[in-house]
Amino acid sequence: MVRTTRASYSCARCYKRKKKCDRNYPACAQCTRAGAQCSGLDRGSEVELPRSLVSYLEGLVAQLELERDSAVAQDRPNSATTPSQSNEARATIPPLLSGAVSSEDITAAYNLAATTAQNSAPATSFHSVSRYSLPYYRVFFMSAELPFPLAFREQRPINIPYSHEGADFTQLPGEVADKLVAVYLERILPQYPLFLKQDVIDIYQRFKMSDGNLEIVTSDEQFMISMIMAIATLTSRAKDYRKLVSVAESLRRDAFARLDFGLSSNNAKTITIKKLLLLAQYGYLLPSSTNLWQVVGDATRIASELGLHQVTPTESGVDEVAVDSRKRLFWTLYAIERSVAITSHRPYAIAEDQIHVPFPVSEDDPINADQISSQVPYIRFIDRLRFLRLQSEICSVNIGMRPIPNPQLAYEQWMVDVEGRITEASTQATTSRWSAFMEWHSLLLLHMPCARNPNPEESSVLKYFDAALRTVHGYWELVESDRLDYSWHATHHCYEAGNLILYSLWHFRALLRRHYTTHQVFEAVHQISGFFILIIKRWPAAQQCGILFDRLRKGALIFFREENSVDSESSLEAKQLKELLFRENADLLYASEPTIGQTTSTTMFPELNIDRPALGSAIDFHDFLDFDDFGLVAIENEIGRSNLPGTPLAAQSRSSTVPEKPAETVIDETQLRVVMQRLPVCSHCKKRRIKCDMTLPACRNCAKLHQECCYWDNALSEETSRKHIHALHQYVERLMKEVNELSRPHEPVANSSNLVTGPTSPDLARLGTRTSARPHSDILSNILCRPPLDAGESLDLVFFGATSSFARLAAKVGRSIPLPRDVATSVPRPLMLLETLCSSLVLNVTADISLTDAQNLAGHYYRSIESIYPILGQHLIYQTLDHIYSNSSVTDDDRMTRARFNLILAISLALLSVRDQRLQIIADTHLGKAISEGLLSDQFVHPTNKSLQIMLLFIVYAWIRPSAMDVWRLLGHASRMCLDIIEMHGSDKTDSAQANMLYQTLYTLETQVSIASGRPHQLPDRKEAQSFSPDPSLVAADELPTMMYNLARLQYRFYKDVTSHDYVSPGQNVIVSAIPNVSWMASCVCDIKGWLEDWKCRTDALFNGPPSPSGALVEGNLELPLGLWGEFQQCEALLLAKIATERRGQVLISTEDELTVCKQLLQAADSLHQAQTPPANLLSPYVPEFVFPMTWTHAHAIFTAMTVLLQHMHKNSPLDAELQRLFQAGLDLLVSFEHTSDNGITGIVNCIRNISIVEIYGA
Repeated sequence: MVRTTRASYSCARCYKRKKKCDRNYPACAQCTRAGAQCSGLDRGSEVELPRSLVSYLEGLVAQLELERDSAVAQDRPNSATTPSQSNEARATIPPLLSGAVSSEDITAAYNLAATTAQNSAPATSFHSVSRYSLPYYRVFFMSAELPFPLAFREQRPINIPYSHEGADFTQLPGEVADKLVAVYLERILPQYPLFLKQDVIDIYQRFKMSDGNLEIVTSDEQFMISMIMAIATLTSRAKDYRKLVSVAESLRRDAFARLDFGLSSNNAKTITIKKLLLLAQYGYLLPSSTNLWQVVGDATRIASELGLHQVTPTESGVDEVAVDSRKRLFWTLYAIERSVAITSHRPYAIAEDQIHVPFPVSEDDPINADQISSQVPYIRFIDRLRFLRLQSEICSVNIGMRPIPNPQLAYEQWMVDVEGRITEASTQATTSRWSAFMEWHSLLLLHMPCARNPNPEESSVLKYFDAALRTVHGYWELVESDRLDYSWHATHHCYEAGNLILYSLWHFRALLRRHYTTHQVFEAVHQISGFFILIIKRWPAAQQCGILFDRLRKGALIFFREENSVDSESSLEAKQLKELLFRENADLLYASEPTIGQTTSTTMFPELNIDRPALGSAIDFHDFLDFDDFGLVAIENEIGRSNLPGTPLAAQSRSSTVPEKPAETVIDETQLRVVMQRLPVCSHCKKRRIKCDMTLPACRNCAKLHQECCYWDNALSEETSRKHIHALHQYVERLMKEVNELSRPHEPVANSSNLVTGPTSPDLARLGTRTSARPHSDILSNILCRPPLDAGESLDLVFFGATSSFARLAAKVGRSIPLPRDVATSVPRPLMLLETLCSSLVLNVTADISLTDAQNLAGHYYRSIESIYPILGQHLIYQTLDHIYSNSSVTDDDRMTRARFNLILAISLALLSVRDQRLQIIADTHLGKAISEGLLSDQFVHPTNKSLQIMLLFIVYAWIRPSAMDVWRLLGHASRMCLDIIEMHGSDKTDSAQANMLYQTLYTLETQVSIASGRPHQLPDRKEAQSFSPDPSLVAADELPTMMYNLARLQYRFYKDVTSHDYVSPGQNVIVSAIPNVSWMASCVCDIKGWLEDWKCRTDALFNGPPSPSGALVEGNLELPLGLWGEFQQCEALLLAKIATERRGQVLISTEDELTVCKQLLQAADSLHQAQTPPANLLSPYVPEFVFPMTWTHAHAIFTAMTVLLQHMHKNSPLDAELQRLFQAGLDLLVSFEHTSDNGITGIVNCIRNISIVEIYGA
């Protein structure tokens, strides 16, 4: 029987006082108000225990690591050791480096890796002319999103600026055009330095003389000048706003008149980033024209592909001017992207710990008033970046639930520290007027109720309430005086501030009545309603915010005014405000929302659909353009600090005092022993009502059944593995021993030579196994190479990070593998003509495929792709075939069906082209048809499950054939679309089970490509997406894809640890590790090693069980290839874990284990390849049941394994025959797939050949 004692769901204090406990974690409301410690209780023994065992152990780990690091720092022989000496000492600690490496060797290794990457990178995005249009470019012209929950209430209109006979430069008076460009250069460009000022002037002069001649000015340059004038036009103080918008829209349409934006935007170049950011600047001013989050997200994705977020090494050959331009462009993009993400509370396109580029600083410090006046716009850009970095940190911790950047600070200390930095940034700002808005918004984000701090203290309530009042009053003054420019930001900020005010009236009535009068509160609420009425002039869709706010404000005002009103907890409007504020559930708001009339830009701005404006002279323009006050006057420049009476913000103390070191912590070993003796009963034994021996890492009953032993964590409300608890406990015990040893007194080191040569052998024995400090990153961690064929500007480089095969190659070469004497650069193969490729056979690529052939190809696609990466499912594939061959009419749904059909055929043909290259031509033809269908329908760009399915099919094709499309950008767009679906989840607009399946497939693909390229991951783990909590039982039938997803999650933890650089918190000098705790590594490595056995068991059960009812698509024996596929994936994950653990000084995978893993990976890949090779003397056509999808990510995994084999063969002689056989098998496999990637594998094949000749044959 189960033991009689059990943990209480209530905390110990509430249980003993017989009070209702809300079970909030880490502290309930009762304990928070009393200032008491909130702990759990064992009801049987009345012993107080931690509420969460895993959190308790992780807290011990953090405390012990701090004590250990402090002891190690004090234990160093001399605190005055220089950084270079510290680097030398660290470099001698095994196993981080295997030997001394000269600077010449490092440069040669970098050049070899860069040359290999140049000839192996997917080159589609760097062609001067793209083969296909960007499939999703129409999404850029969707209207900007409204605040939650109105963002996805209905499909937003798409405003694509088609070519027209509009107001281009030749139809504008000269002085007006000159003034528009001058305004942009003088007032906008310094605040958003996309270009060099002189470059814009030169392009503009040529533009004036070109008269549309593309030989004088390119279409991209024409686009840039027209957009610059359109942006400057919208910053005018004109009274006739509709006519102003008409002129700006005419200029915007003229920008697209000579440019195929779909083709030009498909190039991953810096000019594409600049064009997208010009669209974002225009969308700031006219939200109905641009989908801001999609535009800045795609621009950031390109930036990570070009490596703008990383330091540009000198070995890359980029000059200083280009390096400065890359840095300036990235931080401009950062400012715009963070502004959009923070305002809309959306996930960041790139995390802070992935950014490793110097923060921009004004080089020439102004020394007099004239210099200060001339540099104010650029200094304002620097000041804005400081505020945005603070807001980014606040949102990451409070809303994103990320760890505090400085682990030495508790949450309350962190809040005090951040508030002090906000005050310091506001005080040091160039002008106090514009910094007011940034300060108010920062304080509002810091103190508002959020996921991290749902019940703020009274002082925080007063601070965020005061910031909300000031924000509302400031925006009201702007919109009332018709001096508001950025209507999108203003709408979101006022909507958020208004909801916080109403929420506070419901929940903190007594506190607010003591500090504010009824008149002050009512005036602010009425100003918000008036703001939404006046803002309709600039953004008609904002009317929906006003309607929802007016519906929610009535009950809150009555409750605040009447002292004897009902309890706030029972009010429906109070519950709706809480759900809205925490973004928990939009169902109620959607269901009760009244119907809102369709108000679009067409009805508000009728001039948008008329012909070009009849303005033929400068006098006509002067009639409606206010040149006296013409120019960009940003929101923050237009508002001074408002003096609201009775606001307590100014009187609040903002002490930024933070303890220099954390308080001393004492680990109670007795308590730890008691806690571990009272482990919770595992879920399996509890469910079966049998006795559980509570042993670690698994109880006897679970060990017998070979199942994972888990228990239910009441505080965290989730299943927790005892294996993880066991690993944490062992790590705590090891840390306690290390701290005790380091705390013992020892004699100081007297030999001064150690300061230069590094620690002695005893020092290494003591420090080498205990320090977890990460070594300084070197140039070999990140590879920047020129694009293939050297296309693009000097700023256009291709980036591959530390987890890519090229960075691994650079790390191995020069240390354990000799460099080849002459590095051969592979020459890209010329495109083969159809006649040469197909010999005498003539292929009719326009002919329709018969139903029988389509069914065979669909079945082949399902067996090779859907069995591992589910996207469509058998039923939808059958429906697609039936619909295509029923000759129905073409509608929007038909277009999506035809696109789906063509993509299925394209993927299947691309897989089969391994055996017959001629099939690739037909595959590309079907891809073109799918893109054409997508460009004709708006259904492809709206966030729905069907649209995400189409995008995933594009991704799979680009994954197999990287020369066709840019898989990196496609994954970025699919991730943003998936996050949109998560945002709208709960509004009955998407199927949760299907959405969960698509999310898992996308997450797996995104993780694999991010690891192979070493670039920042964008799609968060579903546990971090709080508004989307699918039921795991819904996907129980798809066990193999779920296991792939779980393996991807394990890989992501190692990947993030490798790619996350040391994070410098803004305003602080302390450098803290992005992930200081490494206790999870042992548990994750153990999980990866046990993953394959579970995979094979699931595969056996799947194919040895009852036959599938649907049958036709899964005929054949897939047990063997799927087993080999799982082995390949496990080996790839272990190689990544080896890199991560080695960088942390953890020896969890030995060198012998790494060699074994590489041998298994090559053996699995070779067996998969042999399984799809036709038998000898076979005369009939042979189509394998399962085709190993040899993508460039898998090719790079094979390349990495072969590099490890070379390293081992260099160290050991005579050569092992088995290693030589596997090495040759891997090389043959790469060569056989070389043609399928259009030079995507040629570079690594040549590299392996060059190194192996030197290594094996001594040439």
